Amino acid sequence: MKSSRLLFTATLSLACASLTHGQAPSAPRNKTKLELKGDDPAADPNLKLDPSAKLPPVELPAEGDSPLVSPSGGPMLMPPALQKLNQEQRDKYSELHGEVTNYMNSVRLQESLQKLNEMDALVGEPLMEIENLRGAVYTKMRDFTKAREHFQKAHELDKESFHPKFNLAEMDFVEKKLEPAISAFTALITQNEALKKAAAAKLTEDAREAQTRQFTSTTHLMQFKILICQAQLKNTTAAEEILNQYAPYDNDSPAYYFAKAALAYAADKKEDGDEWVASAKSIYPGNLLDVYMDSLVEMGWVSTLGN
Repeated sequence: MKSSRLLFTATLSLACASLTHGQAPSAPRNKTKLELKGDDPAADPNLKLDPSAKLPPVELPAEGDSPLVSPSGGPMLMPPALQKLNQEQRDKYSELHGEVTNYMNSVRLQESLQKLNEMDALVGEPLMEIENLRGAVYTKMRDFTKAREHFQKAHELDKESFHPKFNLAEMDFVEKKLEPAISAFTALITQNEALKKAAAAKLTEDAREAQTRQFTSTTHLMQFKILICQAQLKNTTAAEEILNQYAPYDNDSPAYYFAKAALAYAADKKEDGDEWVASAKSIYPGNLLDVYMDSLVEMGWVSTLGN
């Protein structure tokens, strides 16, 4: 799996798929095998973290320009550590950020860490974004102890930021700390829905629609992770309550299909789970599938090369 900038904050849309309305969809009996495409099929799978690591190189405002814009649609002041940089230093920071993400996407992880060290030296003090990226690199290395350490540092540097909190919740999820993961994702859903509401009040109609889809897709993903945790804890009723919140005919999300698959896998009905996944793959484009597939891989229900 590729490390993500949650494919998570990207607006999700259905490409070239037509859903037939009427009876709820069922899994086709086509025995389709799964093939998850990654940077290196032979490499260990990597988490789909909050996808900041997949963003294009960060563009910092020039000196005297307007502040950045927050996810809620309001102004977001640049961290004081970056405000102190002159224009040449800001340009260098943006360049280094881009190099880090490119190295991560190419699975050149030691180079990513070296560039993060250069960012540290340039800024001269701890910065949430740098620690969060460093945690993402260690996650790709499957060193969850160091990953958690750096995500925790990022959280302590900016306790309101969604990104480190999501990544800490993801650490609980992949380490099978199911009850803490449920609590963490539940709190994040509340935060995400509050951000969605705030954004809707501040953005134009066109921007509001796209941003709302983005926030909704993030909530769906976190609900799906909670569903998996509940199913693993044998809390079937709680898991099915989440399933019932998903629409079978949702052009923007394959959540319904993957929820059905997860419930089947958790009940040791692997063939049924495989067929629900194959059904999703036949309808939705790959960019909508990856984060859901990652969660199934982390539970050991499917592999990167096949079922």
